[in-house]
Amino acid sequence: MARPRKFDENESIEQALGVFWKHGFKATTPEALLKAMGIGKGSFYATFGGKRQLFLRCLRHYCDGLANLLQSTLAEEDVRKGLASVRDIVIHSACEQRTGCLLYNTASELSPHDKEIEQVVKNAMSRNESIYVKRFRKAQHDGQISGNKNATTLARYFVACFAGLQLMGKADPDAAARLRAVANLAIDSLI
Repeated sequence: MARPRKFDENESIEQALGVFWKHGFKATTPEALLKAMGIGKGSFYATFGGKRQLFLRCLRHYCDGLANLLQSTLAEEDVRKGLASVRDIVIHSACEQRTGCLLYNTASELSPHDKEIEQVVKNAMSRNESIYVKRFRKAQHDGQISGNKNATTLARYFVACFAGLQLMGKADPDAAARLRAVANLAIDSLI
């Protein structure tokens, strides 16, 4: 008879996510995961299957949270204020926390080499783009953005802009003021 699990699986995923986010997939060892999760090898492999399977669960969990955060942040009545909040979150995670975005970190580390992970990344980026499109269309309807601008193109522009800010901020943590100016220029382009 199998012993019942004595750990919170969701909490373990959160702990593992933090390790993957800080170190990346390749540099994360199974030992570091076990230590962070506070579980033994047997529970680890029985529950999660292995490092890659756990990473996929963590990545999907992260992408769900990212989409929820983006949607709630952009729900601000003034679309520019919502985008300014996204800007602040991006710059904080890149320049102050030095973690960047797990989605974009994964895109550069693993997508070129792993088709399944590449698909998870594509799906998450597409979902985030759709959140922007929906918000920009509402802003156009409300008269906050010119109706002459293509909402899909604007969405892709902001996804690319914020991804680039993540990368630049991780490379130069002292660049926060410069990155804020770049983001402000992007936000001003909505007028």
